[in-house]
Amino acid sequence: MESIKYLDLLKSRLSRFFDIKENYVLDDTSFDLMAKCEVVSERYFFTKGNVLESFNTYEYYLIKTIDNCDLESLRSITDKIKNNLQEYNVDENHMRTVVNVVFIVDKNVEREVENFIKKFKFYKSYKFGLKGWADISLILVNADDNKILTNRKGKEVVEFLLAN
Repeated sequence: MESIKYLDLLKSRLSRFFDIKENYVLDDTSFDLMAKCEVVSERYFFTKGNVLESFNTYEYYLIKTIDNCDLESLRSITDKIKNNLQEYNVDENHMRTVVNVVFIVDKNVEREVENFIKKFKFYKSYKFGLKGWADISLILVNADDNKILTNRKGKEVVEFLLAN
């Protein structure tokens, strides 16, 4: 499957639960697709007017097709995302933010790129975890042979990303 068809497949899957923006720009890096899902969970005491607790979880997909996937461009993109999460303003009820960064390629990548993706880890807690935390999942999809390479956090979404 070529990368454009795979991108359309992901867009149709994500559109059920996520708000989609095409041609999204983060700093000076453009992504083909950005998807955002916000879930608000609340506990009540008898009526909805008596909220005991409330928390929000956010999940983002940043999807980019890459013709030539080299280590420096991946490092540059992930550094920009990490810097944005360092300055991320959390709201009062923030609990968790997950950013799934998906790179779609049409050919195999170098061994050093594979190692970078497998070893990549980012976790940020806000106010010692009292205001929640953020994680980054890094995923590389070879659309030609439907192989998916992820870091440890990215393994949670592999099944969703498989092109069956």
